[in-house]
Amino acid sequence: MTPFFWERTARQIQRYGMPEIYAFSTDFPHPEGGTDPIGRLAGDIEPLGDDAVEAFFVRNAELLLPAGQHQSTLESRTSSMAVRQQRPAK
Repeated sequence: MTPFFWERTARQIQRYGMPEIYAFSTDFPHPEGGTDPIGRLAGDIEPLGDDAVEAFFVRNAELLLPAGQHQSTLESRTSSMAVRQQRPAK
C-alpha cells in the first residue's frame, strides 16, 4: 500500500500492524504529491525507528521490484540499444 502524504502511516502501522505492506510512492510534482512528500512521510515514520524507515522507503518496495531485477532490465535495454546503434543502415 502506498499512502498519500497526508495520511498518518505510523499511526496505521501502530494500530493495525503489518508494516511490511506500506511502501513509499509519490505523484510529485502534482498537487496530490505535496511539496515535500519524502520529508513529510519520513517525519511520520521516523518515530517507529530506523528499521521502519528503511522498510518503508526501500525494502518493502523491493518486494515488488527487486533491485537486481530492475538493474538487469536496465542493462538489457541499454545493451539492446547499443547493438541497434552499431548495425549498418540498410
